[in-house]
Amino acid sequence: MLPKRQASINVLIVDDDPVDRQLVEAAFKEEADRVKIRQCANAEEAMAYLKREGEYATAPRPHACILDINMPKISGLELLKQIKADPDLRDISVVMMSGSDQHEDIELSYNLQAAFYIRKPENYRDLRSTVAKVTDLWTRVVAFPKHSELRA
Repeated sequence: MLPKRQASINVLIVDDDPVDRQLVEAAFKEEADRVKIRQCANAEEAMAYLKREGEYATAPRPHACILDINMPKISGLELLKQIKADPDLRDISVVMMSGSDQHEDIELSYNLQAAFYIRKPENYRDLRSTVAKVTDLWTRVVAFPKHSELRA
């Protein structure tokens, strides 16, 4: 028996490359109107978003985050570690999406409790195909934890 379908799924994309963020968002918009995308350009901005600080005080809490690994200052792996160490954030599903093929990055992602690791597709057609699979998984199979929109 499949879990009850989510009304909508909030996803936060964290990538320092604005083109990559836009392409991932566009691919999701083409695949599912129930997936609502927000973007952050770096790990610091993402933590402010996740903790609802400053301009993000009323931001919707994401069900999932898509993190790039290679970002300046704080890497996606370090951000993943911070998310999973925070009791208020650890139930957020984190997907690593990176151009890195390094076995160490993949293994460390899973050791740090990433839900899964996706290699960034090389073209938009493959990106859409990947996003379609992720969207299908999130909208038809996965049950996300219920969490309060207003956290302490």
